[in-house]
Amino acid sequence: MSSEAVELARRLPWRAWSERTGKRLPSRLELRRVAAAITNAMAEHGVSLDEAAEVGCRALAKAGKNPATFLVNAFTTKLDEHLPADLAEEQLTLPVGESESSAAETSPEPVLPACELCGAAEGDPAEARVKRRRGGSIVRDVAGVPELCGCTQHRTCPAA
Repeated sequence: MSSEAVELARRLPWRAWSERTGKRLPSRLELRRVAAAITNAMAEHGVSLDEAAEVGCRALAKAGKNPATFLVNAFTTKLDEHLPADLAEEQLTLPVGESESSAAETSPEPVLPACELCGAAEGDPAEARVKRRRGGSIVRDVAGVPELCGCTQHRTCPAA
């Protein structure tokens, strides 16, 4: 197991994951399992340390109740799903007529406004806009997933 992989496993956003899910932080054994999977991905599949960090952060953002197993799978059986595509440096160009129509179809997401209900500032991402109880705790569904504030669907603050 490489020391770089161990350090990366330790630096992944575990506390943010724990706060989002309400679950405990990983054990030493779980961190070693993740570090071993990172080491294997780097040695066997040529994954760089930067790519491993990206895979780890992406996977942990999606992880549910068993993040260590989710991350191990992200670095082993599901590695291709989590790695960004290896695109050529020199890209082909779209014909002029098609590029104008596709640009209109892929307009960027509008910036979400500030919301009094969830306390989000203008521009905060939808994932950060969760319902909260009066005491400040996050409202979760039966699966333990935080419920998103209505401002994520309406593009305006429901309290306004």
